[in-house]
Amino acid sequence: EDLDPTGYRREFITEAFKKEYCRLVRRVGEKYGLMCHWAKLEVSEDPNDASAGVAESVRARLGPRVVNAYNAARDLYDPKRVLSSPLVEQVFGSSSSASNQE
Repeated sequence: EDLDPTGYRREFITEAFKKEYCRLVRRVGEKYGLMCHWAKLEVSEDPNDASAGVAESVRARLGPRVVNAYNAARDLYDPKRVLSSPLVEQVFGSSSSASNQE
């Protein structure tokens, strides 16, 4: 049984998550060196949005060694980026080998 046939409740929860939870985790995280799991982050492409710098902060927090190792694994195991998503591309970037494998 669908308890939310209009989708309103899900939309409300999603917007609250983006606006409140993500902002709170970033604010507290900066102070105490915490970071939400990167897949739970909401990353905006709007430069005026407060979450616009999230992808950069995740890359900085993980460091180039981790980002490069992750991308090397992606190149090896998912060269066509079948398992990728816009969030993964924003956070980790795309590799030149991905575009050569089409």
